[in-house]
Amino acid sequence: MKRMNVILNEEALERARHATGERTYSATINRALIEVARIEILRGGIDRIEHTSFWPGYIAEFGPNPPVT
Repeated sequence: MKRMNVILNEEALERARHATGERTYSATINRALIEVARIEILRGGIDRIEHTSFWPGYIAEFGPNPPVT
């Protein structure tokens, strides 16, 4: 654990605490940091996926639920 002093937007911190359901500000901040790291890992994985299965007109041709091949 690292201990530090930070200046935070009180309104944003309170909204985040209510949104996450955490009881303390420290738990809220820790959860937010974990979520940011998780999202970046997912974003990195999505960037590595090849986007060759979609082409212009794909949705118009097959609709929102294309047939399974």
